[in-house]
Amino acid sequence: MTTAAFADGKVNAKALNHFKTNFKNAEGVEWKNNADYTRASFTWNNQHMEVFYDENGEILASSRAITLKELPINAQAKLDGKYSEYTATEAIELNSEKDGMSYYVSLVKDNTKLVLQIATDGSMSIFKKSHL
Repeated sequence: MTTAAFADGKVNAKALNHFKTNFKNAEGVEWKNNADYTRASFTWNNQHMEVFYDENGEILASSRAITLKELPINAQAKLDGKYSEYTATEAIELNSEKDGMSYYVSLVKDNTKLVLQIATDGSMSIFKKSHL
């Protein structure tokens, strides 16, 4: 690890040990704690990633930035059809210890932002809708 910035200087020892073991070459590591989880944001193997831990240092989930081409094929087709007038601004792969793999895609059109939740089978739903 080349850099480690801590939001409040306290990171669970179990979480830190897991992180150091599994992401040995991580760069630009930044830790942030809140009431629900501890998050490590970093670059690993040229990918922007985040790992989330609970208060006991157990891993909750990991995420990485992906391209739209890495989404399930039928999700790509739905995006190209139903959401063709939107501009994709971000795509994330989320691997939750509890719920498994899913994807999130942020789309913008005019003053509206949608965040779609996409399952591994390509089915999708609106996770969040907001006005810019």
